Amino acid sequence: MERNQEPRLTFIDTHIAIWLCSEKRRSFPTKARAAIEDGWLAISPMVELELQFLQEIGRIKLGSDGILNTLSGLPLHIDQTPFHAVSKAAGTQTWTRDPFDRVIVGQALAAGGWLVTADEKIREHFPRAIWD
Repeated sequence: MERNQEPRLTFIDTHIAIWLCSEKRRSFPTKARAAIEDGWLAISPMVELELQFLQEIGRIKLGSDGILNTLSGLPLHIDQTPFHAVSKAAGTQTWTRDPFDRVIVGQALAAGGWLVTADEKIREHFPRAIWD
């Protein structure tokens, strides 16, 4: 599929980065797949940190470097929105106590982007979440 001329800024959640490196990518719903294929893809630096954390506790084999290297064929960048803006936006996400979710959603919010996520709680509270 050819990318749009003016793609929208589309963040991917931590589990989406992991799934994109696996067979699970084939089972993405149509809207999520289209957002990934058509968007200007970004991740929050918090995704990098969470990937490293998940590797350290044994939940995944590859850490952030391995996963980001695997995804290097995608037009994916690490978002550079100033942390004070991300922190301020994350502070408004009082629906969760998960610091990873708060900052990842805060990053998308502060940057004016969308977020591809299968996380039901995020989708319930963040209107720019994309899944099905």
